[in-house]
Amino acid sequence: MRFLRDCADAVIDLLLPSVCPACLVADGPGLCSACAALIVRNPHPCPWCAAPRADVAAACRQCGGRGIVHIGTATVACAYHGVIERLVTAAKASGRPSAVRALVSL
Repeated sequence: MRFLRDCADAVIDLLLPSVCPACLVADGPGLCSACAALIVRNPHPCPWCAAPRADVAAACRQCGGRGIVHIGTATVACAYHGVIERLVTAAKASGRPSAVRALVSL
């Protein structure tokens, strides 16, 4: 079944021009350079709630180092807004394989 889906995706990619899964305008199949530049990385997340911090030693402004009840640790690679929010929505709501591939590549 996976083979058939991969074949169908390949045929669609041949027949329809690939576009950036985030902006749907620029050439794809992956993220265009403009969308990739807009992704906000989270280099120093709080180990308990994953909120962004200025550096590893900085106190968390979200949870104050107390974390979230019933969650041991949390990790977030990127801030959930803009490009990432559009990709997650496209992957979950529309089931677009290109959005899923773009998220996995991050």
